[in-house]
Parts: sequence; structure tokens; C-alpha cells
Amino acid sequence: MICPRCGKQAYDGVPNCTNCGYRFDFQQMYYQNKVQQQQNIRNGVNQFGNSVNRGMNNLSNSIDNGFRQASQSINQGARQMQQSFNQARANYNANPEVVKRGDDALVMSIVAIVLMVFFGGLLFVSLILGIMAKSRAKEAYEATHIHKYEVAKTLSVITIIFSSVELAIGVIGGIIGLVMWIIALTQGGGLDSFDSVIQCLTQLF
Repeated sequence: MICPRCGKQAYDGVPNCTNCGYRFDFQQMYYQNKVQQQQNIRNGVNQFGNSVNRGMNNLSNSIDNGFRQASQSINQGARQMQQSFNQARANYNANPEVVKRGDDALVMSIVAIVLMVFFGGLLFVSLILGIMAKSRAKEAYEATHIHKYEVAKTLSVITIIFSSVELAIGVIGGIIGLVMWIIALTQGGGLDSFDSVIQCLTQLF
């Protein structure tokens, strides 16, 4: 127990304080100790309650801040997407001539592909259409960023590559045939002579 006069710790059951000699009233000291214990319990409960309340407040604030930040991010993304959509629509509406050229490019690239695949005799036409479509599609896509014009540019590039290769093969084949024809004539065998053709191929290869 604690001495009420000097505040020093005294041994339980001794009649006097060993420090100042104060004579203890054990009934009063018991009551004081009981009151002190109850006060300590109340203080502990209050501190625990305050700690729980602070923890709940911090958790609630963290959840609120998280939802607020998530909502702000979603709203910002939605605004950016809407701005991009509005910009694309404005470009589409503000450049009718460019849009028309892009649509023409898409049609020309498709026609060029069809001519190249199904009409071998029109390779030169498909090549010209591919070159024109590529130029118009590139211009339209850079101005509007509409996906179909990028597709038109890709189709036109494919047409240009394959048409050029097929035309080159045809030109080389024609040159070889012309050389064979000239060699056959110079040897006097005539154009219908099978032997002269065989001899021409032998001299070429």
C-alpha cells in the first residue's frame, strides 16, 4: 500500500510507515485502495474504448479515401474516353473531303485485291489502284484516326507488293520468251519448229 503522508510504498499489514512513521488507518487505506483499483479499471476500459474508436475511425477514413480515389480514377478515365470519342467524331465531321477520300481508298483497295486475285491480266490496273488507295488511306487515317482507313492502307500495301511481284515475273517471262523467239529466228528453224525451241532452251540454260 501507499503511505498517504509521504507517498512511499509500505508493506501490507505494518501499523506504521517505515519511511515517515505515519500510523495507518487500515479501514481507510482499504477503502482508498479499493477506490484506486476501480479507478484504474475505469481508466483501462476508457483507454481501450478510445483505442478502438480511433482504430475504427482510421479504418473508416481509409475506406472512404480508397473509394474516393477509385471514383476519381474512374471518372477521369471516362472523361478521357469521352474526349477521345468527341475528338474522333469532330475529326470525322470536320473533314468531309478527307473522309470521302478515305472511303474511296477503302473501295479501291478492295477492288485492287479482287483484280489481283481473280483477274491476272489486270495486274497493272490493280497496282495503280493500290498505289492510289495507299496515298488516300494514309491521308485520311492521319487526319481522322478512323480504323477502317488503316485497314484500307494495309490492303493497298498488300496489293502493291503482290501485284509488283507478279508483274515482275510476267515481264521476266516475256523477256525470256522474246529471246527464245529471236534465237529461233536467227537459226532459221522458224517459229513452229520444235527442234529450234529445244535448241534455244539449250543455249539459254
